[in-house]
Amino acid sequence: MKPFQNPLAILVVTGLAATGCAHQERTVLQFPPDQGQTLSNFDPHTQSIVAHLKEGDVVPLDVVVEGDLIAAAAGASVPITVKRECWLRVDDRGFRLSADGKDFDAKARVPGTFQLGLGITPTGPRATLKLTTPVR
Repeated sequence: MKPFQNPLAILVVTGLAATGCAHQERTVLQFPPDQGQTLSNFDPHTQSIVAHLKEGDVVPLDVVVEGDLIAAAAGASVPITVKRECWLRVDDRGFRLSADGKDFDAKARVPGTFQLGLGITPTGPRATLKLTTPVR
């Protein structure tokens, strides 16, 4: 699968690249889309997409590293396992998780973290990516 061919990847990129705006009523599209809805018509300024993730679900995390000096293998993917039921909302206000599917703006008790490192080990260079989600 080519990068950004995955609909959920498109949603996440849309959420990460989006900017905030004033509060307005929104249409909520459930993911996967109902038969009458298509992601090609998704407008993040007037719609929110909400994905219900259940404990045990496996979501592929596509890894894309490209450039003239380094690159990841085409189609590289890491399986992410959902530890407990949650909901993911994506729109122009960003990318948010909810424990109940209603409150996406609850303040985290512990903030999330993102770390990227490069080091040298006895077996050679090693890159590490660590993403910790916020604790609600």
